[in-house]
Amino acid sequence: MNNTFLISDVSDISLFYRNVRGKVLSTEKFSETETSLSGGFSFGVGRYYQQADIQTNMRSCVNHQIWLETENGEDDFFFYDCDIPLRENHDITITLVSLNDNDYYPAALFNHTTGEDYVTQNAQLEKILGLTNKYYKKEYYNNLQYIMEDLNGMQLDSSTNSHSIANNTKQQTKIVDNAKPIEDTTKPLNTKHTKSISGSFVINTR
Repeated sequence: MNNTFLISDVSDISLFYRNVRGKVLSTEKFSETETSLSGGFSFGVGRYYQQADIQTNMRSCVNHQIWLETENGEDDFFFYDCDIPLRENHDITITLVSLNDNDYYPAALFNHTTGEDYVTQNAQLEKILGLTNKYYKKEYYNNLQYIMEDLNGMQLDSSTNSHSIANNTKQQTKIVDNAKPIEDTTKPLNTKHTKSISGSFVINTR
């Protein structure tokens, strides 16, 4: 069983997605500095040219690695340029997306403990998924927000033993806006052993 959502009905483009739920064992955040160059070109008319100066651009970003305990053991997930507030023992679901139903990448996170959800914006992941124009990107992020709303709506209220929205209010999805990375550091997830549990997916990478 594969879950998909449509990106373009005209071009018949769909993406695969799976949800992995587990308890946070630990997290690690580490920063890095990205460096890029701009300028350094010549322009002019006839015999007259002007040389533009080369500018060095630097930007700091925070990467977040999360270790989860799932039904199938322990696994870790790498969010590039994404700082999500988490604590140990939080019950979370990570939504993974894929273009080919083989390599899956973390794209969103729902925290069942706090009722908050986060959708990451990552230019490198957009490129990997083939989101080449604004329309594709809009449909992609809309679908991720729908998935977060579904997870929020299915939040189990332990006090009443019924399904309800956490805190009886609709939580606003937080968009974690990331600048374009200069290299692909997104970690794909090996999904050779996958089983369906109540409509969601728990992925065993051991």
